[in-house]
Amino acid sequence: MHDRDYEVIRRVWAGKKRAFAELIDRHKEKRMTFAMRMLKNRQDTEETLQDAFLRVCKAMLRNAVAKRLGATRPVTVYQGTKE
Repeated sequence: MHDRDYEVIRRVWAGKKRAFAELIDRHKEKRMTFAMRMLKNRQDTEETLQDAFLRVCKAMLRNAVAKRLGATRPVTVYQGTKE
């Protein structure tokens, strides 16, 4: 991710709805192609990508907070699947 993405994520967490759409628009095409090959369904792919982007935003926020608190390792993004 680029520095610009971090600024967009700050705006997402400030409640700016357009910021989340901007983040998705910026990265959607490459991720969509990859996910469509795996899921073979556009609606499932879009929902999966939205969930993935939200997880990335949350992880980035946790990492920023952890860094301020002196953590030396990043917080893991992967949380496994829900069953």
